[in-house]
Amino acid sequence: MPETPPVLQYSDRVPMRWSVLAEPPSVAELERMAATNIHLLNAISALEEHRELPAEENVLAQEVNHLHRKVDLLLGLVARLVEAQLPPPPAVAVVFSSEGMSWAVGPQRPPVGSRILLEVYLSRGAAEPLRLPAIVEAGTADSVQVRFDLPVEGFISAIEQHVFLRHRRSVAKSLQSARVSG
Repeated sequence: MPETPPVLQYSDRVPMRWSVLAEPPSVAELERMAATNIHLLNAISALEEHRELPAEENVLAQEVNHLHRKVDLLLGLVARLVEAQLPPPPAVAVVFSSEGMSWAVGPQRPPVGSRILLEVYLSRGAAEPLRLPAIVEAGTADSVQVRFDLPVEGFISAIEQHVFLRHRRSVAKSLQSARVSG
């Protein structure tokens, strides 16, 4: 029997909250959530892309780099203003994959088998959270594991790309840390 390949994942600390759903979302609600989430994941990807143009003597390249830094500064200021008006929920340690996530829980935890709606703030630059319907698959004294229940193809591709980019970034960061300390 062939082994299933490991699922890419990454660990982070992000603001999030959950609520138990009384009933599963309708197909129309799932499609709306998927479209909003795809748009948000694309925006997060664009916000987090930090491409330095060559620092050659090209005046145009220098000016574009200068404008890029100004736009980053403005986005950071706007994010702080929004955060002051609409404070996000507390940040928790999560392990995120394209199939689901797990997180450290406090005294409140969703029951295994329940349908929940997650609101996960993946980026400070994006004022709104991903809204992810999920099914609680497992729970321990200190963590909960859920499987996303948003089977819309475009969303699946977008979340896979997000996880791949974050995973790749975390691997690069750990390799860089190992080179610096070694």
